[in-house]
Amino acid sequence: MDFVCEADVLQAIKENRKIYIGPKTIVTPSARDAATPSDILVLAKG
Repeated sequence: MDFVCEADVLQAIKENRKIYIGPKTIVTPSARDAATPSDILVLAKG
């Protein structure tokens, strides 16, 4: 995924799934804040 916004994180939380991001993925501050308590964002090492 190249870009993650808060809506993406909230949808992933509802679906009980992780979002795999790369080192160049843009994550909005609100998405990062929403994801922090639930460890939704996972850095995928390529």
